[in-house]
Amino acid sequence: MGSEQRTERGLARAWRFREQTRHAFGRLEHVLAHESATWRDIVRMTAYVADASHIRTFFEVQRRVLGDAPPTVMKVAKFSSLQKLVEVGATAVVPLPMSSRGVDRGTLD
Repeated sequence: MGSEQRTERGLARAWRFREQTRHAFGRLEHVLAHESATWRDIVRMTAYVADASHIRTFFEVQRRVLGDAPPTVMKVAKFSSLQKLVEVGATAVVPLPMSSRGVDRGTLD
């Protein structure tokens, strides 16, 4: 394989990594919105990357979404799917609405 082919493959892989990272953040945003939460409710975020050379790209995408709150990033040997390049997990703390707490609103006066 020539160096030109390797470069094209590397660029394609970098593009897929960026797109997978954007997709992961989009899915997180969807879940947060479904639970009436925002990015500010996240208390822990961990990202797993299959290729350490993409960590800088991960932080570029992450900064556009979250600003300068860096998550923990870990390099993994591989994912169960060879197509997967990044995985992002988050924990958010969202207060329950008063009606879900089992509190009689009439006694809060």
